[in-house]
Amino acid sequence: MCGFAGFVTNRLDVNLGLRILNDMGRSLYHRGPDHVEVFHEPEYGIGMVHTRLSILDLSNAGSQPMLSHNGRYVVSYNGEIYNYKELKAELTALHIVFNSGSDTEVLVEYIAQFGLSETLSKIRGMFAFSLFDFNTSSLSLVRDRAGEKPLYYSCKDGQIVFGSELKPLMKWTGFDKTLDKKALTQFILHGFISSGHSIFKDVTKQRPGTIIEFKLSSQGWTKAQESTYWNCLPVGGKFTVKNRQKCIDDLDDLLSSAVQEQLVADVPVGAFLSGGIDSSLIVSMMNRASSSKINTFSIGFEDKEYNEAEHAKAVADHIGTSHETLYVDDKSIMEVIPQLPKIYDEPMADMSQLPTYLVSQLARKQVTVALTGDAGDEIFGGYNRYLWTEKMTKVNNYVPVPVRTFISRLLLTLSPAAYDIVGRLIPQKYRPSEIGLKSHKALRSFSAHDNVTMYELILNQFSALGMTESSSGFSRVPADQVNAFKILSPSDQFMILDFMNYMTDGVLCKVDRAAMANSLETRVPFLDKRVIEFGMSLPSELKIYNGQSKWILRKVLEKYIPKELFDRPKMGFAVPMGKWLRGPLKDWSFAMLEKHKYRLEGVIDVKMLDDIWSQHQKGKHNFQTQIWSVLTFFNWCEEYLD
Repeated sequence: MCGFAGFVTNRLDVNLGLRILNDMGRSLYHRGPDHVEVFHEPEYGIGMVHTRLSILDLSNAGSQPMLSHNGRYVVSYNGEIYNYKELKAELTALHIVFNSGSDTEVLVEYIAQFGLSETLSKIRGMFAFSLFDFNTSSLSLVRDRAGEKPLYYSCKDGQIVFGSELKPLMKWTGFDKTLDKKALTQFILHGFISSGHSIFKDVTKQRPGTIIEFKLSSQGWTKAQESTYWNCLPVGGKFTVKNRQKCIDDLDDLLSSAVQEQLVADVPVGAFLSGGIDSSLIVSMMNRASSSKINTFSIGFEDKEYNEAEHAKAVADHIGTSHETLYVDDKSIMEVIPQLPKIYDEPMADMSQLPTYLVSQLARKQVTVALTGDAGDEIFGGYNRYLWTEKMTKVNNYVPVPVRTFISRLLLTLSPAAYDIVGRLIPQKYRPSEIGLKSHKALRSFSAHDNVTMYELILNQFSALGMTESSSGFSRVPADQVNAFKILSPSDQFMILDFMNYMTDGVLCKVDRAAMANSLETRVPFLDKRVIEFGMSLPSELKIYNGQSKWILRKVLEKYIPKELFDRPKMGFAVPMGKWLRGPLKDWSFAMLEKHKYRLEGVIDVKMLDDIWSQHQKGKHNFQTQIWSVLTFFNWCEEYLD
């Protein structure tokens, strides 16, 4: 796990180029504190810098940027190729002699031998890399299939600048900090910015599963082409299930293989353990594959409503891991909040970013690599919205859009408070929280003319308040895949959209930045290419069965631990932000809102901010999600714009 950055230009003084590269490297030091290396070839206009977190082959032989043996390619790379030993054996059979035990050398030599396209079809792993070809004077930027590793670029005035984060791009001479208003709107509404955009107008976050090639023309360096080498839609459609037990066993084998591959490292490896289905399954498989005791880590809260630590401890005790729990108090949270803009150099508003940073900090004291249970929800049907869309689609099939729109508008004349009053008739045990706001969001999604629109409305944090943007900026299914998408079940469509958007730019971004701020590598076995493709090709009824989410994962996990240890309602990595905003964060939050709310004029109704703040403080509604999104943007502004 590392960081890299660089540029291609024919307009830069040599000394200035080296100074910029060194500045870029310093901005990425947290991603790779073990070694910093600069590569600069002014004749070709290429400059790269790499900061290394040593995981495989801890010697300097694995340092980057790395030249291929034939001198044609130079690569600067962030990530891990998990099947590098298998690929290395292929190359060794061709009499290629290696100078290191690193996967980087395998990557660049495989490209030199077979080409970039063939290499991408073979490698399994998480990666983002820049590849310069001296023969064709071209630069290729490549991002992994799921978007585990970040990659930003700017193509302006005939010059290309790129990097693992936004920080190194800001070191470029004359960097323009003009905001992208569409991306800002998307962030406020959804809490993250989708690939294909960034907070800055002149910078793009590269989409997962793509190659972007830049070449020198009469106008300078320009984008020659962008191609997709992989997408998450099931190839050949869903397969027919003849034997449920065989599907369970096949998934067990595939995921176990992925876990075993991802345990390979020359440094200590551990895992995050929440006690939920996904992390419990990963840790169980790690324990079976490892000859030594696994280190596991979790976060706890004194507030029992948000505390999963006891469940994690019970699972850890059963499996037999060396488990450590950090209980989070107000002071520890207050200490992290001022650091968030430096950790997330693009606005990110997932409240679980706070405990994610703290559990990463805890883990880094003992390990350099941590496996996580991320992506299990998006691939195997873990979110409540998948159940919701299945139910709503059945209704929508019988009720025309105009009728649904009329009913929706009619019922929306009742305020959220009125629905809260009606909700009191439901027994406390079965009553959803914030029933008024959720009713308004559900009613707006009820009028959606298709599942994509419904998805965008459900993820819209302000839709319950009437803010329903027609264009979200979300990543969409490619035009040539639309027909394949349309025949999927409603829940499968939502999983695909989540995989492309919420997972990549929300969940994975959150974990990558929080972990790398602590120089910790995280690995996600559920995102092994074989597991993704198997999961996406499974029919819906193996994921959601009799109203139960993640059915097949539950069945696999039952092989490892007793059902009573994980069979409970889903909690997520939630935090008591609503209470913090009325308590220890109240004064800071109010000051930030008063100072910066003018920045959102033209994006949302600024008067609404005063209203939701007042209602939240009075306890009428819990607007923690909306307020936190706004606050994280203002906090970011203080660091990068002020």
